[in-house]
Amino acid sequence: MPLERLRSGYDTLHHALEDEWSKYHQAPAPAINDELPDHSAPPKALDTSERDGLPRFLDRRANGSADDAAEATFVDLVGAR
Repeated sequence: MPLERLRSGYDTLHHALEDEWSKYHQAPAPAINDELPDHSAPPKALDTSERDGLPRFLDRRANGSADDAAEATFVDLVGAR
């Protein structure tokens, strides 16, 4: 029998017979905070354009609009299918 179970059984029996805990009684350990600190949290999502979910730094369209594109995009050069 594991020692912890034996101690718990003895303490329970002592409490039932004497109406008080034995001198070996151990209170449950307090709960610990095991959350990640803020500096270890995952990074926040990148700010994306509303239209297609591209990150703004990858969006080569002027003002994020395909209608105002200043230079040709890959789709313009290859052609949309």
